[in-house]
Amino acid sequence: MSGFTKLFSSIVTSTIWSEDDKTRIVWVTMLAISDRCGFVAASIPGLAKLASVSIEDCKAAIEKLSSPDTYSRTKEHEGRRIAERDGGWLILNYLKYREAERAAERTVYFREQKRKQRRAMSKMSTQSTKSTNVHQCQPIAEAEAEAEADSLERGAGRACASRPSEKEVLSYASVIGLAEWRALDWFREMEGCGWMDHNRREVVAWQRVMDRVKVKWEADGRPSGPPSSRQSNSKPRAAYPSEISKSIAAIDELILKSPANHDSAFYDSKCEQDEKQALKSLRARREMLVKQLAGV
Repeated sequence: MSGFTKLFSSIVTSTIWSEDDKTRIVWVTMLAISDRCGFVAASIPGLAKLASVSIEDCKAAIEKLSSPDTYSRTKEHEGRRIAERDGGWLILNYLKYREAERAAERTVYFREQKRKQRRAMSKMSTQSTKSTNVHQCQPIAEAEAEAEADSLERGAGRACASRPSEKEVLSYASVIGLAEWRALDWFREMEGCGWMDHNRREVVAWQRVMDRVKVKWEADGRPSGPPSSRQSNSKPRAAYPSEISKSIAAIDELILKSPANHDSAFYDSKCEQDEKQALKSLRARREMLVKQLAGV
């Protein structure tokens, strides 16, 4: 198992730091071996070996980390840090802290880009102007550079929010039942046109656009491949077990991030009704895929 986990400095002021050293070691070990969604795939003996503690100490640490913490700064899940799942444990606030870390990194990046652009604009203004008005123009150039950088930052922020990755597109396609080839075809088309629709408008709600793609795909008779690769008498092949397992894993990740899921780090007790309906649909589709996998 390989990976990299950033440790927030606030850990030393949290209630976990007042626990015994065995509990602290087990907690840091779990952070170190967790996957990108905060899942720790391990057994108690295996975790104890990795943390170099006894099995009894590991069991005691797991019990503490799974219990409510009255003095925890995070009131979600009553201060619990982990929850037991099939095959290991889920670090409950992992995704929350990961998103906070990414937001901070983006802020630092765009601030540095803004400084570089101001310096470049100032240098260009100085080199191109020899008159006495250069000192009056320089503040204007800097202001324009800053405004342009702000625009760049906002635009990039929108892009981060509205432009999904290929994996996210395939995950959503598996949820709504859209063929993988059609989802990939649409994703590559969007990448090629800069995520603009046919009217040259920026695509923001990409999931809604994919919903329309699915409607058109179904209207075409749910073709199993692009026109050039289909034969007139061909029949759609059954999904391979690996494909079904991949779809189940993608749905599990979406369920994990749902604000309607009580076990999610993003749980929101005031979430909209459509979020609850979406979670219900995800679970129903997952159940269907599990049955399909069992019958393969």
